[in-house]
Amino acid sequence: MDYEPGAYDTLVLTVPKGGDTVTERFVDYRCEGRSKLQVVSGTTVRLTRVSMRGNCVRNGTIYLTVHDNGTMTFDYNGHGENAVTKNEPFSMIATLRRT
Repeated sequence: MDYEPGAYDTLVLTVPKGGDTVTERFVDYRCEGRSKLQVVSGTTVRLTRVSMRGNCVRNGTIYLTVHDNGTMTFDYNGHGENAVTKNEPFSMIATLRRT
């Protein structure tokens, strides 16, 4: 997982079969959260965060896209959480592989 502006972490995303809520775990930043399915459009779903715990950004939008090569991309766009970063764009991008 790459963060902009500048960081890296390992993301573990759990997508239960038939469920409408995914669990995100950011290993290095010790953040865990749950996001709920909002919109499905072709091979892309939009999620909204419903809970977070730890050193996390809580606002923004998550998109998951399934690709023909068996990977899934995770795209997050929002803003930072503290007084210094609340007006700064913040994004996370990852290519996920099933394990």
